[in-house]
Amino acid sequence: MLDRRSVLALLAVSLLARPVRAQQWPTRPIALTVGFPPSGLFDVIARAVANGLSQALGQQVVVENVPGAGGTIAAARVANSAPDGYRILLAGSDIFLSQQGRELLPAASVARVPIVLVTREGLTLQALRGLPNPRVYAPGYHPPLLLRQLFPNAQSIDFQNPSGAINAMRAKNLDAAIVSYPAVRAAIAAGQVNAVAVAGGTGIQQFANVPAMELSQPALGIAFVGMFVARNTANEIVTRLNGAVGQVLNSPAIRESFETLGVLPAPAPVDIFRRDIQVQYGVTPDPCKKKDTCENDKSCPRPCPTS
Repeated sequence: MLDRRSVLALLAVSLLARPVRAQQWPTRPIALTVGFPPSGLFDVIARAVANGLSQALGQQVVVENVPGAGGTIAAARVANSAPDGYRILLAGSDIFLSQQGRELLPAASVARVPIVLVTREGLTLQALRGLPNPRVYAPGYHPPLLLRQLFPNAQSIDFQNPSGAINAMRAKNLDAAIVSYPAVRAAIAAGQVNAVAVAGGTGIQQFANVPAMELSQPALGIAFVGMFVARNTANEIVTRLNGAVGQVLNSPAIRESFETLGVLPAPAPVDIFRRDIQVQYGVTPDPCKKKDTCENDKSCPRPCPTS
C-alpha cells in the first residue's frame, strides 16, 4: 500500500509528464523569430508587436534574430521546432518561395506592405508607358510579377539594394523602380523620385492622390507580413495567438508606429489569412487537397474541396 505522501508524489510526476493543454498556453516565454538582422523592417515590426503581445498573452515575447539565406534559416528553425506555440516566425510573403516556408502554418496576419512604382525626376507615368523598353528595377517576389503585368517590354535592371536604384534614377540611368514603399519612403519625401502608382496603398495618406496600379491579377499586388508556427500546432493555440495579434494591431500606438514605417496593420481571421496565401502561392498541403482529409485537418484553408 502506498502512503498519502507517495500517492501525491506520483500524482505530481504524472502531471509534469503530461503535455501542456492548449488552453493553458502560454506558460513560459515565447521566441518571436525574425530571419533578418536587427534594425531592419521585419525586426522593427517584430519588436513593436512583441511588446503588446507580452501584455496580451501574459508571458514575455522575446524577439530572436536568426539572419541568413533570405530568412530561410529562421523559417527552418520554426518549422522544425516543437508544435507548441513557443517559437513563432515573423516573415514576409517571400518566405513561401522556399520549401521551409511551405512547411509552416500561417497563424496571424500582421501588416500589409504597399508596393509603389516610382520614376526618375521629370518622367510621368504616361511618359513611362510611352517608352518602348523602359529600364526598371523590380527586386524580390511581387515586384517582378507586377513589372510583367505593367510593362511586358521592360528591361529589368538589377542593383544590390534600393539605394543603388535611387542613385541611378537621380543620374537618369534608370527610368523607374517597383519596390516596397518602406524602401523608398524617404526618397519620395525628399523629392528624389516620383510615386506614380501604388498597389496596396489604401489607407496611407501619402497615396491619397496616387493612382492604383492597373493589374490583371490584383492578388499578386498584395505583400504581407505575418506570423507562422510549426505545422502541427494546436488550433486552440493558433486561435489565441491570432486573437492576441488582432488586439495588439488595433491599438493606436501600433497604428502610429506602423504608419511611421510605411506599412499598414492588417489583422485578419486565420482562415482569411490562409486563403489569401493559398490564392497567391497555391500552397495546398496534400491532406487539404481531398474532401475527407481536409475536413479532418482543421489547419487546412476553408472551404475544403467538394471531392
